Amino acid sequence: MNTGSSKTRILCIFCNERGPRAREDIIPKWYANEFGGTPPFLADHWTYEQGNLIRRRPTRTMGSLAALKLPDICETCNCGWMSGLEDHTKDILLPLMQGSNRVLNFAAQRQISTWVQLKALTLDAWYRKDRRLPASLAHDFYGRLQPLPYGPVSLGNYESFPIGVGVPYGRRYVTPTTGLSLPVKLLRCSLAFKHLFVQSTFGWVEDTKQPSPPPTLPPVQFLIHVWPPDLRQNGNVLWPPPSMISRDHFERLS
Repeated sequence: MNTGSSKTRILCIFCNERGPRAREDIIPKWYANEFGGTPPFLADHWTYEQGNLIRRRPTRTMGSLAALKLPDICETCNCGWMSGLEDHTKDILLPLMQGSNRVLNFAAQRQISTWVQLKALTLDAWYRKDRRLPASLAHDFYGRLQPLPYGPVSLGNYESFPIGVGVPYGRRYVTPTTGLSLPVKLLRCSLAFKHLFVQSTFGWVEDTKQPSPPPTLPPVQFLIHVWPPDLRQNGNVLWPPPSMISRDHFERLS
């Protein structure tokens, strides 16, 4: 969603074209409006490298949850397909964020997964000098405007915060070294929106920066895998999952 632009021209991380700068809300403005309620607004995030916690940044603000903005987006992308993606996904996401019972069909899973991957790409780019994902992934996402086949997406039922609204978010960056013919790096991005925990993992070959499917990970009790879709049982997913992710458990899953 567009939150203001300037005459400054930047190289957009998605379309790779120069255009007027717009600031993308990583935490959607509609989410802040829907669940913000009365301050305080709480957020917390973790950054891991090689399995070690290297940064934790808890925040408490009396301002808007939409303060987390990415400046490297052009106005055309921000006001066009990105705004459309937020609008088309909002109605699917809100019942999940509220914890309501739902059946997610293939179309809903694909729509949610597109949104989750966008959140992961923009969150990583927000770190600017500490950005990890190759630029080609954002370009590929822009070319498809649907979930990247090499970015698995999982959802979970999150405990949420008792006051205000919490948005924990974090990255886990690892380089597996066993059982792989090529050195593949992995980045896993996780965020929680009210009762909805979302997670996407991207892999790429270290030398060429080309995307590579992450190695198959064992199922996690708290998470439902929605992308790539499991076409068994007609491809439907029941929401919410039976096990809830506690706030203390976020760190271990992210």
